[in-house]
Amino acid sequence: MAVLDAKLKPLTIVEGKHLYDFDLLVPNLWARYKRAILKDCEKLKARKCDEPLVSLLMTSLRGTVPADLAKVVKYSRGSNAKFTEFGRDVMTMAVREARVLLGEVGSVVHEQELAVGHCFGIDVHLWVWLAKPGKSRRRSRRKRR
Repeated sequence: MAVLDAKLKPLTIVEGKHLYDFDLLVPNLWARYKRAILKDCEKLKARKCDEPLVSLLMTSLRGTVPADLAKVVKYSRGSNAKFTEFGRDVMTMAVREARVLLGEVGSVVHEQELAVGHCFGIDVHLWVWLAKPGKSRRRSRRKRR
């Protein structure tokens, strides 16, 4: 996404990723998203924009998806597995992991829980982060679960 001025010069360019909360609790998925975000940061450097940003959008299901809806709700198997393992703490843990992940690729400039809704009998939360690519504030400490 790009925001342009009247002369079509980019004021900001945003590269984004979307994931489910449980993705951040699975070591290889966490690492895959980090690589993807770092790749987005490299693309942003090449685009010559004064205010580049990366965004991360996270969906959190606050319950298990019933078996009869497993084919309807995307990634329900992974979501159910982590919800069964950690219960309602999944979202809190994932929010913490999102902060760590983005802190390793730059600095978070905005974090917000966008929406809370209800679908298929499950509470659904949507979170968003914006981060400025650059020097990370943290060195990778990831010794994943």
